[in-house]
Formats: sequence, C-alpha cells, structure tokens
Amino acid sequence: MVDPADRAAASPALRLLAARGRLVRSRPRAVARGLALRARRRAAWAIWPDAAEPAQAVDVAAAATARFMRTTFGASPASRRPLVDAARALVDPLSWDLARCGALLEPAAPGLAARALEDVLGGRLRDARLVLFSPSGSQLAKAVCFVFAAGASAPDAVVLAMADPRWSERLRHETDLVEDLRARLAGAPHVAHALPLEPLARLELGHDLAVVARADPLAARTGGVVAPDRERAWSWLRDFHAATTVRTTSWSAHEAEEAAQALRAAGVEPAPAVEGALRGPIGCPLPVCAVHGDFWSGNIAHDERSLRVFDWEWGALEGGPLLDLWSYELSDAQFESHRPPDALAERLRGSLERIRAELDRRGLDPRLAAAALPATLAELILRFPRATGRAGSAEPALRRLLAPIEQVLAEQRG
Repeated sequence: MVDPADRAAASPALRLLAARGRLVRSRPRAVARGLALRARRRAAWAIWPDAAEPAQAVDVAAAATARFMRTTFGASPASRRPLVDAARALVDPLSWDLARCGALLEPAAPGLAARALEDVLGGRLRDARLVLFSPSGSQLAKAVCFVFAAGASAPDAVVLAMADPRWSERLRHETDLVEDLRARLAGAPHVAHALPLEPLARLELGHDLAVVARADPLAARTGGVVAPDRERAWSWLRDFHAATTVRTTSWSAHEAEEAAQALRAAGVEPAPAVEGALRGPIGCPLPVCAVHGDFWSGNIAHDERSLRVFDWEWGALEGGPLLDLWSYELSDAQFESHRPPDALAERLRGSLERIRAELDRRGLDPRLAAAALPATLAELILRFPRATGRAGSAEPALRRLLAPIEQVLAEQRG
C-alpha cells in the first residue's frame, strides 16, 4: 500500500490506488502539496476526511473526477450545515476537495485497481484517472474505484474490492447472490433489469477479490441526488418478492420470541406494547422470498425509464418481505434521529400506515407491519456486530428510534 512508516496510519483501501506511495498526513502540507501537483498536472489523491477512514479520494490533476464525485455523492437531502453547503457552492469541486482534504497520497507503483484493469482490459485504460469512494470509509466496507479514460467527464469502468482484504468474503457473497438472482429472474426481465450490471470479471489477486464492471450510468442518480420515488421503488420490490417466492410460512410464536430476544441483545427490554405487537399476527401467512436486506433510497437509482438497486451485501435468497419494507423506512428515519421524539413518532406513524397499505395490497395481514417494526430495528442494530464483531456506525442513530417506536406501538395498542 503506502510506505511502511505510514501503514499504521492509513486504511488498506488506499492499496486500490497505489501499491506504494508517499502519504502526507498533515492537512496544511497535504493542501500545499496538492496545489503544487495540481499545477504540474501530476497524479495524486486528495483524501477526505483522512487517511485512516477515506470516504473519498480525488485525483488532483483531473478536475472532471471531482465534478463527478460532487454530482454523484456530494448532495445531502437534509443537510444540517447550511453555511458549509453555501460556501461549497461558491467553489469549484476540485478546489473544494483540495481545501478540505485530510491527507494526500502520491503514487509510486500502480495499485490493485490498475492491476485489475490491466488484466481485464489490457491497455485500453492505461492512462485512466482513478477516484476512490467508500460510503463510510470503514475498513469493513466496500471501496469503489471509478475509472475515467483520459479527458473523460464520466467513468468508463469501476473496480470494487473490500477496503480490508480480510473481509473479501462479503464481496464474494454479494456477487454470487446477484448472479444467482439474475438466473432466478430470467423469466421476469423487468425485475432482473434493476440488478447491478453484470461484471466484466471477478479476479482473485493474492488475498484480494476485485470485481471489474462497466460504469453504470444510473449510479449518478441515487436517492441522495435524485428525489426517491417510493411508489416506483416499492412497485419493483413487490414484483421482486413475488418473482422469488419459494414457499409460504407464517409469523410464529418462535419468531416473535426471537425478535424480543434480539431487542434484549441490543440492550432494550421490550415494553408491553412491543411484546403485544410482536405476538399480534401469530399464525398469519408470510411468503419466503429473496431479500435485498438494505433496501432504502440511498441504494436505489432511477431515471425516467430505468431503475437500479445497488449494494446487495446483506441480501439472501430466502427471507421475509417485511425486512425490505421496514429497511426502506428506518434507514431514512435514522438520518432524522436528531429530531425531537414527537417528530420522529409522527414520521413512524406515517411509515406504519404506508406499510400496512402495502401489505393489504399484497394480500397479507396488516398486523404484520407493527410486528416487523421492532423486529427489523433489532436486526439493523445487531447485524453488523454479529457479522464483523465490531460496532456499526449506524447503531447510535437507530437506537434513538427505539423510544418513538414504543410510543407509536403503545398508541396502536390503546
């Protein structure tokens, strides 16, 4: 990755950009060095927020890549920093990325992404510019390199790998699952069309798994940038669940008890209203179908004609449809968890009514909506620690939804 003296301070995700290189960790020196390299049009990456958890790394010699990153990932649907957003709007994207960077990486040898591209595409993108994106910057998350042909304003390809190669099995699971779903949905092309584009290659490079794919033109139209269309997303989800249903089961006392135990594992003793909601629909039929597992507006892109659903790492070939419906609502709600409890409760009331209406449309008992609310919240809080042994970044915000959920369910019980 970077020189040995810097390895302890840098995320292994940076190996996608450079197998060896110089890492400048002082912010003032990184900015000054970046400006100098920008003037000389020499490749280097301005890293934000820092080298330990890089969420973005933009090439200082390729202004078009910074414009793409701002357009695709820079928007915030509910910003809490209006002054910062106003200042950013006055500055060109590359200057902004240089001014805010927490570190700078100068390459001395090509990284994993360049090696993967050479294996798959030969010399077609030898002079390409790369930028790195990772939603959280975590070493346990997936990192994406967008690959721009010289002078291009949009990427031609992407290279995906886990930030830390020790977690490559998570990417292997995701790519295997999507290909299994593509085969299962062969008879429902309107549903299969929303799956991620088929990869060009999946490469095992030492301990690494690298996936090379064509750049998806819909990637720049995710829910953070384009206002999400809930009805359109749920219409696709309805068809997806129906096309992948393998059998019917029912909400059982065992499932209700498992959800209660999960809440206790999350540090919450279920209130009587929660216990009542969990036990209310016992015996109600419930389909077993494929699930996305992280279905929310930030993983959905659409334009006037097409819809795409990204990031299937939490997906499964068999599960229940309620997880995806509540994931959509709760994942958006967590970004408002700073609001007063009464405002959160009002939002959750709307969510509950929407999911009841959707279940009624599917011919399922609407009582399943209230039962699945605390069950899904517990799953979202616990699944990352269960999978990795480490706390997840979303857990504090999700936990702040517990009290409003209890309030809403108590109202339903009354």
